[in-house]
Amino acid sequence: SFFRCGDFPFLLVRALASCVPPMLRYTISPLVFEQQPGFCRAIVVAKGLRNEALNETLEKMLRSRLGQIEADSSISLDHPKVKVWFDAYQKAGFKGGNQKVQPSTAALLRRVRKGQGSKIPYVNNLVAISNIVQLTHLTPTKPLNLHLVTGDVQLGPADGSEQFVDLMDSKPSSPLPGEICELDPSAKRALCRMWNSTPGKACAVDASTTAVLFSIDGFLSSESTGSPQGPPP
Repeated sequence: SFFRCGDFPFLLVRALASCVPPMLRYTISPLVFEQQPGFCRAIVVAKGLRNEALNETLEKMLRSRLGQIEADSSISLDHPKVKVWFDAYQKAGFKGGNQKVQPSTAALLRRVRKGQGSKIPYVNNLVAISNIVQLTHLTPTKPLNLHLVTGDVQLGPADGSEQFVDLMDSKPSSPLPGEICELDPSAKRALCRMWNSTPGKACAVDASTTAVLFSIDGFLSSESTGSPQGPPP
């Protein structure tokens, strides 16, 4: 379920820390809540997984949901649960060059609306679960390969010296100072840039992944969005 972290940011951090393996602490900087008081992040940790073989049930669920979206024109980039993220990125000052910074959910919906839903690949079971969740609830979701995390993880402002390699194009870069990122501080790495919009290659899941951390984001405070914008508890 989601935590109302706008009201209880430090309680959220303690609650999340109790959910993850003993060797990993997951924290969220108070600066994130200062920028976006209604933001919340749910964490789901799973271990002992088998990710190497295609799961036919998951594939059917993914294709079914893509078909439902294709048939429902109301599920678009203008949907309130998607639009709220464009507003949040703009408020955070994120700039993506010639392209507007978009949540991962929007990237999937854009492909469906272009008639390319059938071409969205079934990468592996864990990526499929992530895509099913975000296509069902229209909220950013991503998996993190726990085998590749070297220390604690924090969602917070970067100092600009962290290394980052984009998952999609493998281009190396560094976040801007103050940019909200998911960070692996002990390795001076950014795992995801611009909050949750640009996942990195450093801790991507693959066929060999047996332990994963899913992050599921939303806005549940009317202070920020006017109405709840996330999946139900």
